[in-house]
Amino acid sequence: MSIYRNTIFKIVQWLIAILVVGSLTAGCEPTEPAQTSTPTQTNTPTQTATPTIPAVTATMTPTPTLPPPALPTATATQPPSACRGLAGYLEVAVLVGPADVAGLTPDAVGQIPFAASGSGPYPISGSGSINYEDTLIKEWGTYAVTLNMAGTITGSCSGPAGAEQLHLDVELSGDQLVVVTSEGFNAEYPWSGTHQFALDFPLMDGATVQGEGWAFTLHITAG
Repeated sequence: MSIYRNTIFKIVQWLIAILVVGSLTAGCEPTEPAQTSTPTQTNTPTQTATPTIPAVTATMTPTPTLPPPALPTATATQPPSACRGLAGYLEVAVLVGPADVAGLTPDAVGQIPFAASGSGPYPISGSGSINYEDTLIKEWGTYAVTLNMAGTITGSCSGPAGAEQLHLDVELSGDQLVVVTSEGFNAEYPWSGTHQFALDFPLMDGATVQGEGWAFTLHITAG
């Protein structure tokens, strides 16, 4: 019985000891230092620098007004020259001196035909003759005059349409003879020579160029 009590007593002592030790341990339990809150680093998303694009200002450029397309220009057709195919003649009147002083027909009249050929300036050429004969009859006798001349034309026809002109060189050459016959008297007075004329005519039918003792009139028959 005493053993049982001793055992119980020891158990009680053991429990008390445990309780005492436990309370001491609890009272001496180290105090953990206060934790200083460390700020949590917030991962701020890294901003990537975006290049600044300058604002584009739209400048209105005026659109040039284009001229209307050029229409084909009608090429003015030049009228053909009146010199082309020209033909005609010069009417020639030459004073015959010996006939004039005797009261006979004073002028020898003839024609020199001509024609144009080729292209501008159109060459002109032609030839003809002038023949004259007249006789004065009196009681004392006769007074006769004859004239035979050959005429040639060279030159050209040129000028703008509607204002063409003839530039002609005319040469007259030949012989003249005066014969005086009277009772018991007979005499001859010959002459020969050449005359040259530089003539300019407007291309107009009936145009006349004249000088002392001569005249040339233009007659157009074709062209």
